Amino acid sequence: MDEEQQAEIQRLQTIERFPAGTIIVERYKVLDLVGKGGFGFVLKAEDLTKPDTDPLAIKIMYPPVVDAEEMFARFKREFQLIKQLSHPNIVQAYEFVEASNGINFFTMEFIEGESLEKKLMDLRPKGLPIGELTNFLIQIASGLSVAHKKSIVHRDVKPENMLVTPEGVVKITDFGVGKPFLSKQQLTQPAHLVGSLPFMAPEQCDEEPRPVDARTDIYGLGITAFLLATGKYPFNLPYAHLIVRAHLESPFPAFANTEASIPIWFERVVKKACAKNPADRFQNAEEFITALETRQIENIGAVSKPQKQKGMRTVVIVAMLAILVGLVILAMKG
Repeated sequence: MDEEQQAEIQRLQTIERFPAGTIIVERYKVLDLVGKGGFGFVLKAEDLTKPDTDPLAIKIMYPPVVDAEEMFARFKREFQLIKQLSHPNIVQAYEFVEASNGINFFTMEFIEGESLEKKLMDLRPKGLPIGELTNFLIQIASGLSVAHKKSIVHRDVKPENMLVTPEGVVKITDFGVGKPFLSKQQLTQPAHLVGSLPFMAPEQCDEEPRPVDARTDIYGLGITAFLLATGKYPFNLPYAHLIVRAHLESPFPAFANTEASIPIWFERVVKKACAKNPADRFQNAEEFITALETRQIENIGAVSKPQKQKGMRTVVIVAMLAILVGLVILAMKG
């Protein structure tokens, strides 16, 4: 049995320890299993000390097979990051409980609803209507803006991590790979290996780790917008190394389509969000919101100047000077 198989068995055994009705630390009663991932799982529960309050969510960390200290540090950091953020479009964190019966967990706001990924799956092969999608994107960008102002980058912006309430409010969740912009702390692999590959910005994919910042999340939000609008990925390739190369080198595909009611202004906004060079993207979430609200990208955000164009201008100037000198020489000879 290899290490991954052993880890999977341990994850399942951990989940089985918490069936409905289980009481955790003599306070929380498990109501249901909400979801599970590679790092932990989430339970719906009620706080027995506050019987008249709404249910909450409990995120429990799997007992790590390897790198226990690093995994715990990452898990606790997720709680600390969310705890700093207070916004209607970000899931709220409540309390961290360490090493209770060998289990580490934190409590957070329970969201009654479904993920944007689930919404898309119900509509495929079509995407979401652009009006509804634009509303969702503005909400996500609003939440990310608060994180960015606290110097926190999510690094894993994707439909799966966006929950939608029955009232249509989007809640950003899962800051498990998030980190402060300027943090020198290295709890994981290099930056280019952190995140979900289809949504990773070029600076996350590069062989040489590059800094990530708000514009990294803008790129992920652009990929999310493309997927939710079209029902497919912009770089739908069979192998990981080809997806990495596409993020780094391939032109972003055109996708405006009158038949699918995807307007050209929406394509332009998404393409700018997904520019290869961070300097060519929207520089912050507010710019992205402005572009969606005004349906135009002109005069929004910085644009880098390609070296090729600069070189061409130099050639033109030199050529004009040469012609001028030639005319002067001819005039003198005349």
